[in-house]
Amino acid sequence: MQDKMPKTNPSETAGAPRSAPKKRRPIPRRVIVILVSLLLLAAIAVAVPVSISAARRVLTFRGMRVDKSLYAYFTAKCRYRYLADCDFPAKADTPAFWSRVKDTATGLTYGEECEEQTRVYVLRVITAAYLFDESGEVLSAAERSTLEGALDDLLTYRFDGGKKVLNAAAKPYGFSYRDVRRAYIYEYKASLLPDRISLTNEQIAGYFADHYRRVQVVLIPKNADTALREEAAKRFEEVRILADPEERLSLFESRLTKTEYNRNPAYKTFGHGYYFNAAGSYDASFAAAVTQEYSGVDGEKLLEAIYALGAPGDCAAFEAGGYTFYLMREKPALDDLSDDDYVKTMFSDFTTLAVADYLPEYLDSFADSAKWHPAHVRPWLPTPTDSDWYLFFN
Repeated sequence: MQDKMPKTNPSETAGAPRSAPKKRRPIPRRVIVILVSLLLLAAIAVAVPVSISAARRVLTFRGMRVDKSLYAYFTAKCRYRYLADCDFPAKADTPAFWSRVKDTATGLTYGEECEEQTRVYVLRVITAAYLFDESGEVLSAAERSTLEGALDDLLTYRFDGGKKVLNAAAKPYGFSYRDVRRAYIYEYKASLLPDRISLTNEQIAGYFADHYRRVQVVLIPKNADTALREEAAKRFEEVRILADPEERLSLFESRLTKTEYNRNPAYKTFGHGYYFNAAGSYDASFAAAVTQEYSGVDGEKLLEAIYALGAPGDCAAFEAGGYTFYLMREKPALDDLSDDDYVKTMFSDFTTLAVADYLPEYLDSFADSAKWHPAHVRPWLPTPTDSDWYLFFN
């Protein structure tokens, strides 16, 4: 193999004399000073934006950050909702109002309570967005289109298609289009996270037991003959006076539920009783169906009677419009979650409700990873007016 030789000038030949190397001229001192100054300025130019950026941070969470202006966007959103939930007029939005004490026992002010709610909301949104990314999930093409479409609609229909118009409207509240866009992305990812969560069997059973009440409803129609009506009332009284809840449950089933006294047309479909959950959609449809089906019966009042029942074994009679509804609270049966008839009606939104109940506690478990910088929060900014709220948030 031929050794690699250092390159020489083509004009040099073997044995030819070489000229002595030229002496390097020293760099003038003033040039060195200028170069050092330029390097220092470059370092400052890099460091200043970093330090300013750090100074603007209100929240940092595992590499994610919320700066002053993004936090101002969330604050405007939460403050408006807080005032609306408290039924306060917009004119209440003054520094004096927010410093008023709401809870005399603790000294908590309206501003402090609202700020705490804002912090919880922001941290949950950021945490959910982080978990969405960490799970390896990415927005699908359709989801990205939905997100960009929402932002385009915001500009097109609320701000004449211009970011400058939005920025001018948002300036009094301390944020800009950049913050709106970031908030949209975080909140959209947070909204998608529940669809990516799978609950354990234990969590499902826990939510089912804690939030659903199973109630047997025996209906005696208003056109029932007197003898049947009196006999049903007698049998219910036999059940009601029993001291043992288990005995009441057993006797109610044998003496009323599975007899000719139960004239409930839905019994054959829902033979295991009805399931109610105040957070679910079935309660409202049940009340509406009762009101429509049975003249003179207020379904909402019947629903109130159902929720007035205590522990399993508690019973009551509800009378309206000539009808009598005998109610018995029963123990929930986990197997009913796999019953198609129940799934299509009373449990149609079960998974959504269960995840929504589980998610806040799960998100809050990451709170120790968050670092707050409260000194960077703007002391006070006006809450959006009703018209501006509509523009930005509705």
